Amino acid sequence: KLRDDQARSFYYTGLEHIKKQRIDKAIDSFKQAIEIKSDIAEFHSQLGLAYKTKSWTGMAQGEFKLAYKYNRNDKIAKANMSPEDLAPANKKVEEKKGFFGGLFSFGKKK
Repeated sequence: KLRDDQARSFYYTGLEHIKKQRIDKAIDSFKQAIEIKSDIAEFHSQLGLAYKTKSWTGMAQGEFKLAYKYNRNDKIAKANMSPEDLAPANKKVEEKKGFFGGLFSFGKKK
């Protein structure tokens, strides 16, 4: 519980830095929150937005992907991810069919 509270504290500090246009300090705060509690989607999506503000698109996309991994309903991640990154979830299911899966699905509508 204490770790959760501490992570949230860094997260809220990061949000305050964003409001005051202190992007570097916000990035540091979000990173500290993630270091304590790495599986919270909103931490990653806010860090992604901060990176995006700095025009660090590759790093931003990485954070949006992590946010989406932890929460498929994260609106910030979904809105900022490229369509190709959202699509693989559906594509992987089809690829896993393999040879026999494709053979036995003959004649079925997709």
